[in-house]
Amino acid sequence: MADASASAYKLEGPWVGETVGHDSPAHIWEIKIVRPIASLPYASIFTRWEGETKQARFDLWLEEGEGDARLRFDGHGSMVWVDGQHFVVPKWDTNEVRDHKGPAYDVVFSRPGIPELTAHDAYQRYLKTKAKPKLKRASKDDPKRPRKGGRKHA
Repeated sequence: MADASASAYKLEGPWVGETVGHDSPAHIWEIKIVRPIASLPYASIFTRWEGETKQARFDLWLEEGEGDARLRFDGHGSMVWVDGQHFVVPKWDTNEVRDHKGPAYDVVFSRPGIPELTAHDAYQRYLKTKAKPKLKRASKDDPKRPRKGGRKHA
């Protein structure tokens, strides 16, 4: 497993989020590492909409067992690393700003500047990895595992 603290520190700093599939102002995030809790990195995310000054704050932690690929925050779900300059938060842009009508949309976050220009490509790479589910192999003792020759009937 990757060092969780190192992963958290590469997340620290400014990020710009683009809603995928819906016209929405940019999500402006500033992530600050606060302190480790029970050996898991803890950070505060200060967020605002592009063009607004009002900020909100929420917290995030790295999940155990996922290395630097997945982070969990404030009950809102997970963020998934695409590469060192991009991550995706599935269904982050909710319908609360649209009078609770319609779906929630994914948001792809990029470092400010040139990485913002490759956000669409990063999102497409995320979709490709998401489309390949990992299959769990059944153990020999699993009663749901198919047996050679089928089941014997009484």
